[in-house]
Amino acid sequence: CGGGSSPEVEGSSNNDGGPPTPPPKPKAWHVTTLAGSDASGNVDGIGTAAAFSVPYGIAQIGTTLYVTTDGQRIRKLEYR
Repeated sequence: CGGGSSPEVEGSSNNDGGPPTPPPKPKAWHVTTLAGSDASGNVDGIGTAAAFSVPYGIAQIGTTLYVTTDGQRIRKLEYR
């Protein structure tokens, strides 16, 4: 969520669906991990109890995010 309302996903080596690596400018970015942790896997759960295996793409419809993982799954995240 790099400063706007559109979420972003870091490269596929990051398993937590978490913060993107910002470019050198702008310097003021605010990112938040909505779900997942450093653990890899395909586990449904709330917050850090969830796990993602190679997050690949992301789409947003309203307050729902759809994350593709490992080229095989589509995961649904709802946030408020």
